[in-house]
Amino acid sequence: MFGNSSGLFSKGACALAVWCLLMAFPTHAKPRLQFLTFEDPPYVFSDDSSEPGLVVRYVDALLKRAKQPYDLRIMPIKRAELQASATENTCVFPIERNQEREVQFSWVSPILISRHGFYALKTNDKEKEIINVRTLSDAKAWRIGSYLGSGIGEYLDSMGFLVDFAASNAANLQKLKASRIDLWASDTLSARFVMQQDASELLSPELVFFTT
Repeated sequence: MFGNSSGLFSKGACALAVWCLLMAFPTHAKPRLQFLTFEDPPYVFSDDSSEPGLVVRYVDALLKRAKQPYDLRIMPIKRAELQASATENTCVFPIERNQEREVQFSWVSPILISRHGFYALKTNDKEKEIINVRTLSDAKAWRIGSYLGSGIGEYLDSMGFLVDFAASNAANLQKLKASRIDLWASDTLSARFVMQQDASELLSPELVFFTT
């Protein structure tokens, strides 16, 4: 997600101008930065995984090229946001931009572009109502699964959609299969990874409705 999944610093700590100045200093003069992230495969994997994740690899390469020392910690996304907002020289990533976060943090850089879609199970059950989502407003008739800390989930919730938040994005596939939600809102890369790990049929999004 960096892009308007991005990296963000607390405004009292490192604004973009300060980040640029840090790049110009010799390595020994740079403060050691704290980077906080959260488990979100395939972007970020857990500490015990041999694969760090797409976004972690990307950020690590950028910081090594800048000769910028840093520490990386994985924690729940809400805790990471709170710690970044209260601690100097601290960045949380990958985070989607929204109005609330826009004023709380200084944004450093987009990392990648994410496409978000609605996923529904295919069914031959004639008694079940067919889910037909051709426009964003069509989704208001259905229960939508998202996860805590998701900028897309919070966006839909603020727009009056019926959003059911799970602890993780992967949990939404199980909720979809158990008919606890009707639609699963996810970025397309994460959704594909979750379905592959679950050995589930690879679903195509009913509608790609948002790009960040």
